[in-house]
Amino acid sequence: MKKTSVVLIILFIFFINFGCSTSHHYTSYGNRNFTFGRYDESAANYEHALSINPDNRYALLMAGWSYFKMERYHDAMSKFETLRRLDGGTADSLEGVGWTYFKLNRYMDSLKTFKKLSEIDRNHTGALEGIAYSYFKLGDLNNAKKYLVTALSENPMSSDSNLIFGYIAMAEFDFQTAIGSFKNAQRLSGKESVDIYVALGNGYFGDKDYNNADYYYNKAIEKDMKSQGAIAGKQQLSIIKEGVLSRGNEMLRSGDYDDAMEEYGKIESLYPAWSEVYAAEGWVLFKKGNYKDALNKLEKGLSQYRYSYDIYDGLGWSYLKLGKKSDAEQAFKNALELFPDYYSSQAGLKELGISKGN
Repeated sequence: MKKTSVVLIILFIFFINFGCSTSHHYTSYGNRNFTFGRYDESAANYEHALSINPDNRYALLMAGWSYFKMERYHDAMSKFETLRRLDGGTADSLEGVGWTYFKLNRYMDSLKTFKKLSEIDRNHTGALEGIAYSYFKLGDLNNAKKYLVTALSENPMSSDSNLIFGYIAMAEFDFQTAIGSFKNAQRLSGKESVDIYVALGNGYFGDKDYNNADYYYNKAIEKDMKSQGAIAGKQQLSIIKEGVLSRGNEMLRSGDYDDAMEEYGKIESLYPAWSEVYAAEGWVLFKKGNYKDALNKLEKGLSQYRYSYDIYDGLGWSYLKLGKKSDAEQAFKNALELFPDYYSSQAGLKELGISKGN
C-alpha cells in the first residue's frame, strides 16, 4: 500500500472519531442545559450534534423535547417525526409525537398515536395518560376516566393525572372529589401553578365555598395578572359578592356606620378571604374619622388581594388625612395603574397638587 494511502486512511479514521467525539460533547452540553431548564441552549447544543451526525437518535429525541418545553411544537414535531422514521416507531418517538399532537390540539391524532404506544407497552404511563387526556379533550368522559384510573394505579404520583381526574370529576359535578384531586395535583407538582389554582377556585365555586374560591382565584392572579380563568371566576363571584354585601353597602350609603360595620363584621367571619369586605370596613372607619383603623383594615384587604384599586384609593385618602402625603401619592398612583380613569384617585392627586402623569 502506498504511504499516501495509509496517511489518508489514518486521517479519515481521525476525522470520524473526532466528529463522533464532538457530537458526544454537544449532547453532553445539551443534557446539562436541559437539566437546568435552559431549553434554548440545549436545543442549540443538540442541533450542533445533529449537524455532525444527522442520524443521532438521542440528539433528535432531546432536541424535540427542548423545543416542546419552549412551546415550539412544530419544531418539536419535526424532530420527533424524523426520529420515528429512523427508529420505526419506538416508544420514545411515539411518546414525543403523541404529546406534540396533543399540544397542537390534534386530539384524534394524539389518541391514535398513544394507542400505538400502548400496543408496544400496555403499562406505559405516558400512553395511558395520553389516551385518557385525549379522550377527555374529545368529550368522551367514560373512556377518559377508565384509562385515567389505570394510569393513576400505575403512577399515583402524577400531578397531571390528578389534575385531569379533577377536571373529569368537575364535569360530573362531583366537586369534593375534584377539589381533592386538584389538591393532590398541587402537592405533587412541587410548585405554584396558575392552572391548578384556577382549578381549585372553580372546584370550590362549584361546591359553593365562595371564600376558598376567591382565595384561589386571587392566588392565580398573583401569579399571572392576565389569567383568563381566574378573571372569569372572579367575575362570576362578583355577582354573588354584590348580593352578600348589598345590605351593608346600603347602610354605608345611608350613613348608618355602626350598623354597617356590624353587618360587614358578620360577612368577614364567613368570607375572610374577600378583600372587598375589608375595603368596605375601611371606608366605614374612614367615614367615621378613624383613619388609623381604616388603614389597618385596608392593608389587611390588600394582603388578601393586591390588585384592588378601591383599597389603594382608600389607603390614599387615609394617608392624606393623616398627613402622610408621599404615602398617599403612591397609593393613588397604584390605584390609577389598575384603573387609569378612577375619578376618586385622580381627585386625590389633584388635592395633593400632583398631575396624573407626574
